[in-house]
Amino acid sequence: GAQSPPIEPLIIGDTVPDITLTNVYNYPSSTIRLSDLKGKLVILDFMNTYCLSCIEALPRFDSLQHQYGDKLQIFIVINEAKERVEKFLKTNPVAKNVSVPVIAGDTTLEKLFPHHFVSHEAWINKGIVKAITGAEYVKEENVLIILSGKTPAWEVKKDLGDFDYDALLLTINDDDKKYLINNKVYGSVC
Repeated sequence: GAQSPPIEPLIIGDTVPDITLTNVYNYPSSTIRLSDLKGKLVILDFMNTYCLSCIEALPRFDSLQHQYGDKLQIFIVINEAKERVEKFLKTNPVAKNVSVPVIAGDTTLEKLFPHHFVSHEAWINKGIVKAITGAEYVKEENVLIILSGKTPAWEVKKDLGDFDYDALLLTINDDDKKYLINNKVYGSVC
């Protein structure tokens, strides 16, 4: 049988492939093709069920979704087991009170928009990647910029990729051993 080509990460200006998304909650159907959304601004919000700041952003996303109706479609993308996401949607005091669609157990979108840290937002308008940001960009004035057809001059969100947590962060006085007190400084990330 023929094999599908490998999924390559997308960048600003790329056309998003027409893929079918499954395990969709809070939506009229449990599956959706991205091509069905071509007339809308689509924001994919990658989050985890244990990310407090991600959960706190859900009411804002829900409000924007209601405000812009058929012009905007926000999807929460959670790459966790379907059962865990279902429980989260039923029991989390914030999540159970919002109606933004949620995609559970996704791996394809994670490959198209790779990241290490959440929240991570992919902005797609008319099938084209317009921006890759953090959640702080998802607000009314920015939605209006994209809906007006403008290309935003926002910085692309970049995660610390191949950071070596065991490597030295800084070396002090390496050339002048006479004044060397402690030449090893290690970093820590929370």
